[in-house]
Amino acid sequence: MANLYVFLALSLSLSLAACASLVLFVRSEPRNGDVEATPEVMRMLKNERASLSLRSWPRAARWCSIVSASVPRMKGISLEADQERGGYSFTVTATHAGRYEGLEVEAEFADALQLFRKVVSVRPRGFVVEVLPLSLLLPPSPIVVSATAWGELPAGLRGSGQEFYGQEEYSHFTESKDILWKRVSREPEPRIIARVREANVPRFLRVALVESMAGDKTAWMDAASETLGRVGRSLLSLGMGIEVTFFTREGESTLVASTLEELAELVIQVWRVQAIPEALGDSAAAADLLVAGSGAFANRALFDLSERKPTLVVPEGGSFAVGGWAELVSDETDIESFISGVIVR
Repeated sequence: MANLYVFLALSLSLSLAACASLVLFVRSEPRNGDVEATPEVMRMLKNERASLSLRSWPRAARWCSIVSASVPRMKGISLEADQERGGYSFTVTATHAGRYEGLEVEAEFADALQLFRKVVSVRPRGFVVEVLPLSLLLPPSPIVVSATAWGELPAGLRGSGQEFYGQEEYSHFTESKDILWKRVSREPEPRIIARVREANVPRFLRVALVESMAGDKTAWMDAASETLGRVGRSLLSLGMGIEVTFFTREGESTLVASTLEELAELVIQVWRVQAIPEALGDSAAAADLLVAGSGAFANRALFDLSERKPTLVVPEGGSFAVGGWAELVSDETDIESFISGVIVR
């Protein structure tokens, strides 16, 4: 009989504890600001996996905890519990390049006694996933500029062209053919003056980015990032930089890169501000190259522009017509030859 009383007392205690835990669990409903992601900003390569920690902080942390999480209806990235590390650890897997901000996470919470569970949609404070395209890792094939055009494209800065850019005192880097011998012979002091030649190509290639209204946003972001990476890498191999412009609600936005590090930043930051689909600003008409989604060619103005301006078209499915200067982007597209034609145009 005594054992029965002990059992009943223990059952009552557990029931009261469960009730208390349930009440506290219900009252500690997690909200957006109560979930903290570490790190807040994740930068990774496409197809890479990275670790993420999610915590209930600070209000709900004592009475409920995250036991699982997922990113609902998101094509570019996925989130799953890290079975090896356990606890609040998760693994983020990226399949599409781009920038993902304000992600909604479906988190499963459990009470302190792990008896009750509920799923809540939250947006972790400041959580951003930045996914770099694989094209940044590919060694670029050298761009061949036609010999007939070499030296005929003055860039307004010093380089190895044939045009006169300026003069300076001789150094061990100067070629002997650049020494201005007549000027040296007239110099009252013993110093050697050399000719500085101008660069053969422009300093930057201007690229206008045009998004379409149709199509998958994530797929467009991935394909456009890969294309910008391939174009940028090719230009960097030639000693040029890339200038990308696109039209937003605040007007035209421009990003510039002249190193590989700056190019990586460019292909991420181009997605920070929402571009207006199919919008053509003055920069599109002045650009050296257009990069556009195939769906954007429903805009007649873009079609006409691709008739007279080099254009790289990102296929988005369906039927579409493009101008005579347009080239479809694929793994087989010879970007280097196309860019070479743009430079000498």
